[in-house]
Amino acid sequence: MRPEPLRPVTRYAKAADGSYVAYQAFGQDTRPRIFSPSWLQNLDVMWEEPSLAAYLDRLASFARVICLDKRGSGVSDPVPLASVPTIETWMDDAIAVMDAAGVATAAVLGAFGSGMTLRRFLKV
Repeated sequence: MRPEPLRPVTRYAKAADGSYVAYQAFGQDTRPRIFSPSWLQNLDVMWEEPSLAAYLDRLASFARVICLDKRGSGVSDPVPLASVPTIETWMDDAIAVMDAAGVATAAVLGAFGSGMTLRRFLKV
């Protein structure tokens, strides 16, 4: 039986407009993966869900994983409900996280609406 996954430290990347985007980086491999959970997730809470924690632990066994809370969700800076960020803003936030984590390129994984945000990387 594998040991229980350790919770990584939550860090914050500064976006171009001064907002802060929460992220966690873990795993030791050189093949980075950016993972953005759904809008309803929270980096600090997602480790309490055993199946998600096991998934992330397994992913970290062969890749460096960088999880982020999109602006307006989780422990990232809040946004007013009347001005939800655009997909492009969220993509720029993901790039700020990659820069803060020292990652130039990465495969992307997204859940629910986050998949659409990260899909924009394919067009950059």
